[in-house]
Amino acid sequence: MNLKHTFTCILFSVSCAVFAQLQDTVSVKSNAYYANYFTDLINNPILYAQFKIKDFTATSIAYQHKQLNFKRQQTASEINNVAFRTQGIYNYSSRLRVFGDFSVTKSLEKNVGFNLSSQRTENQMVLNPNYYYVPKAGNWDTQRYNILGGINYAFNNGVAIGTVLNYKADKLFRKIDPRPEIVEHTIGGKAFVGYTLNQKHTVQLFGGLSQNTLTNSIVYVNDYYNSPIYEDTYVRFNSGFGYTSYNYSYDKNSNRGLTKSSGIAYQYKNEKHVFAANYSYSKLLENLYAKIPGSGTSQLLLKKENITHKYRAINHAIQAKYIFNGSAVNYFAQAGYQLAKNDNFNVTSQGQNFRYVQNRFTFDNGIIKTKNNKTLYAVGLGAVYSRNVIKDLLTVVDKRIHYLEVALQANTDVFKNEKNRLNAEVFVVSYTALQSKLDYLASGSNSAFSEKVIFNDQGYDATTKLTTGTNLTYDIQLKKSYIRIFANYQSLLATGQQYKKYTNQLLNKPNKQVSVGLAIIY
Repeated sequence: MNLKHTFTCILFSVSCAVFAQLQDTVSVKSNAYYANYFTDLINNPILYAQFKIKDFTATSIAYQHKQLNFKRQQTASEINNVAFRTQGIYNYSSRLRVFGDFSVTKSLEKNVGFNLSSQRTENQMVLNPNYYYVPKAGNWDTQRYNILGGINYAFNNGVAIGTVLNYKADKLFRKIDPRPEIVEHTIGGKAFVGYTLNQKHTVQLFGGLSQNTLTNSIVYVNDYYNSPIYEDTYVRFNSGFGYTSYNYSYDKNSNRGLTKSSGIAYQYKNEKHVFAANYSYSKLLENLYAKIPGSGTSQLLLKKENITHKYRAINHAIQAKYIFNGSAVNYFAQAGYQLAKNDNFNVTSQGQNFRYVQNRFTFDNGIIKTKNNKTLYAVGLGAVYSRNVIKDLLTVVDKRIHYLEVALQANTDVFKNEKNRLNAEVFVVSYTALQSKLDYLASGSNSAFSEKVIFNDQGYDATTKLTTGTNLTYDIQLKKSYIRIFANYQSLLATGQQYKKYTNQLLNKPNKQVSVGLAIIY
């Protein structure tokens, strides 16, 4: 499910961006508040064509360690990431801007159970409904590549055009039986067109298309363990949320997905005020291709008759943003709403059993004050209210979680001179489940899945949690560039015991994350 349960501590240190003087050149990398300027440029290049952004190239390498004790079941208990990334913005003229982003991440995951797919439930409530699994946890080796490039150009008559292209490639391998090898490719792009009237009113339209291809090959070194008598290692197929069966095509299967998107946006801008509103729509249709018993061939054929399951995801999103540009202080406020509907379809039985509906409301605002290029303070406050209803009509499961997240973050330049700068940030995020409900009809065929996944994850989602952390960045100025050393520490603690209503499997110990890295920015 491509609906991420927002990691709010990052949301507010990144997406609470407040723009610097709108008529001045913005340095995206000068403070965490400006970081989402790059993201907004990718999502709405025509709207931001009028904003002056300083050229930059940032190249970094980072190491991250996560220890996840209190967690959902279908994700790792320990993750070690090494990442390389380079991104930049280049203004070739006042009318032409080019931007790009490239990253490579190498991950080692430990103890991933009930999951032989490329998805994880660390930041999403449930997996996509069609996947293979075994109860036994295993370690994974993962490599992820991401390339993005974009361009926008403004004509003399107020018309502007832009495009963004993106390619992702992932390869995952599990190190014990059963051993899936997953290769996934995603290629897509968006085309934008807009018109600006009197340098104040801008309208933007876009259309997008994205193709996803995933191949999963599951093998055993010792086929003896792929037998129903070995509950922990016998491959099962999940279709929905807990509806499990044996699938003939576990050793070779493929997903093909096509996402279509479109949207419209409006922006009003003058010297001190900016107001923007946008609407976007996307629809994913994904087919699972499998070998058909009795077809006379053991090969996986990508034909219509080999489609066994379908998955559909529809998203509507509305967002409004206001920016005030003062002489010394800038302010930002943003509100959004997202409606997501996801379901599946079994081609063989001509039936549907999985539905997931999410209503999500967000509000972010922030303020920043600088003097002589020094951040005196930058503060962000925001909230997420989300209503989630997940149903499996065959298992039978009815899962409901309504939660509220509130986050506060603040940073300041503790020390700054001509050649050095030290910035410190602290943040706190609270999570509260306002409503938690789980109706489940017991079934002996999937008791392990229901106990370890359905009830375990409901306990996690129902429990009050608190995340706290700090970010430190130290900049060393060189002649034409500067070196940045950065570090992050954060901890998630279950402050309530609501999970005990559903499970005794959760380990109530704090989650910890440590990140360190080095970047050169010029």
